[in-house]
Amino acid sequence: MKLGLVIVVPKEDAMPENIWEELVQTYLTTNRAILVSPQYEIADEQGWKIYPDFLAIDFRASQIWLVEVTAGWSTSKIEGKANKFKAEIVPRLRSQLIEFKITTDASNWQFGLWAFVRKDVAKRLRDKITSHVDFVKVQDLESMAFPWTYWDKRRSEESPLDH
Repeated sequence: MKLGLVIVVPKEDAMPENIWEELVQTYLTTNRAILVSPQYEIADEQGWKIYPDFLAIDFRASQIWLVEVTAGWSTSKIEGKANKFKAEIVPRLRSQLIEFKITTDASNWQFGLWAFVRKDVAKRLRDKITSHVDFVKVQDLESMAFPWTYWDKRRSEESPLDH
């Protein structure tokens, strides 16, 4: 019997493809009032469908977030979803959440787009999508993932009764 060892070395400057999504999911769920569903299918009977990186539902704030994550320089996919947000995504998502009894009346909930992108494209993306979406958050991945004070800020957004 021969034993071997295989060492896999990533290419220079390569990161696992989904590491940013994993960090965003951890960030979002640090606030325990937020329920997160990755790759949540928003669809209708006619075959229309879209899969955001996450659907995040903040039960305390009555907010429903379509969450998109990209570490690339191009934000065109997020911009495309922002263009469809009010007319196509929100009506279907509202109906679906009521149908699945996740919410009983989604009319009093705020629907928003929360994008996590590179710091160098955050302002440009914010400027492009705020005219299409009423409730927008654009956060840079770098400050979300690394400084401990940022994580402490997320945790402090919870009710003091939760600790």
